[in-house]
Amino acid sequence: MPHRPTKDPHSGSVNNPKTFHQAYTAVSQNLEGDYKTKGGTPFAAKTRIASKGPHKGERVIIFEQDGTEMARSYECCWGKQTNCNRTYIDSYTPII
Repeated sequence: MPHRPTKDPHSGSVNNPKTFHQAYTAVSQNLEGDYKTKGGTPFAAKTRIASKGPHKGERVIIFEQDGTEMARSYECCWGKQTNCNRTYIDSYTPII
């Protein structure tokens, strides 16, 4: 996997076809939760309500590969290349 440089939280922008609310609803209704990045990597998306930390009580979309959490997006991260933790989410969010 190519190495991507570390960026600041909420760095860059991504043109997602859905708003966070629309994406959260779509993922919540998709019982399979299986998607593929533009590069063909399969991933699953799940929705939750954060139970701890600075986003406690907020809606979150979690992106997993092979059952391992790779990234998550809160509403404040939506439309950005990286999330609050500086993890790239731009390969997942436009697909949802």
